[in-house]
Amino acid sequence: MAITYPEFLQTVTENEGEVLATVAGRAKFRAEKSRNEVRFTPLSSGKTRTVSAQGIQGYLDVFNETQSFKTTDYSKTRRHPSYVLAIIKIWLRNKQGLNPA
Repeated sequence: MAITYPEFLQTVTENEGEVLATVAGRAKFRAEKSRNEVRFTPLSSGKTRTVSAQGIQGYLDVFNETQSFKTTDYSKTRRHPSYVLAIIKIWLRNKQGLNPA
């Protein structure tokens, strides 16, 4: 399955304000979209990390080609893969009609 940027943003919007888990489940965070970026705020530090629309698209391109949820497949050229992959995982579970937990 291939995810588009609008689908990614819709998933962020649908989960704004919710406490989410990273793809490995080790950290909790919140996600929110803004005009040209997505903000991820880990509960542990409260320090917001941002990823631009172009950065998100780069993740989506790799995911759509590989279907990989391994952060190491993204971390060489991308920042904050565990947050972006968590959103993709929620999208995929929703698309397949499964519980996003």
